[in-house]
Amino acid sequence: MSKVIQYEDWKIWNGGIMPVPGYVKVQVQLDSWDRERATGISPCPARNFDWEHPCSSGEIIAYREVKRPVVKEIALYGIKKSDGDWIFAAERYPSDNYEITMTEIDGVLQPNAKVTAIEPG
Repeated sequence: MSKVIQYEDWKIWNGGIMPVPGYVKVQVQLDSWDRERATGISPCPARNFDWEHPCSSGEIIAYREVKRPVVKEIALYGIKKSDGDWIFAAERYPSDNYEITMTEIDGVLQPNAKVTAIEPG
């Protein structure tokens, strides 16, 4: 299953300094394209385009950014049982001896959990 790319709204562009950091992926509409053709082009890092408007054909007249993912850290607390399994909870209880921090990107937990021992007391 492929991930659907989500975009910000289209913005009109009249030339000048690149409007976003070079690493940000964008779709552009050139002066010789209609919006439908521009929408069918794969997004690329902004640094790949000439934003200055050098008075030639192929100038950018509009662009839109790929939406950046929402990233947040989630802390869970837990106990590692003798069989190696974990018991997790969203709140800390007196018996919990580990904090497990996981990253969530666009609502999906990532597999890179960081486990930290909690000092007693």
